[in-house]
Amino acid sequence: TPQVHDLKDKVDALQVKNGNNASVAFSAHMSSYPVTVGDSSPFIFDAIITNVGAAYNGNSGNFIAPFDGLYAFYFMMVNSYTSEGIHAGIYKDGVLLGMGAAEGPKGNINSAYDDGSVLVTTHLTKGDRVYVRRHDGGNEVEGHWWTNFSGFLISADL
Repeated sequence: TPQVHDLKDKVDALQVKNGNNASVAFSAHMSSYPVTVGDSSPFIFDAIITNVGAAYNGNSGNFIAPFDGLYAFYFMMVNSYTSEGIHAGIYKDGVLLGMGAAEGPKGNINSAYDDGSVLVTTHLTKGDRVYVRRHDGGNEVEGHWWTNFSGFLISADL
């Protein structure tokens, strides 16, 4: 019943608040390079380093909030030598929260491998989706360890 689920969510949130059995944190990077990214699809960070709480999905690139609360997310990318500069951001259910830019003209070794990053904090409601996607510019990143995404729960709502 909805009341039972609501009560379970409140118990889980209390456990998070008290530091018991409810940590939420993930860190992942791309497993290959270079990586061509789509216009509106989430970046796929399929090499998962940490996924405490199992809220990040390495197949879809989505983080799904398991609790209402305050979260932090960090994203870093390196543009590919063969690509133009790229702008990409962290999105919450389709809304841009912050954007990084990895500039550099295509093929210019002196401007290649520029990096861009962004750190955001945001309040999420259970079930909210957070992901990284291309905003504009080029469509290729170095991938592998150079392009990564991390996030964690700061505090749960009660």
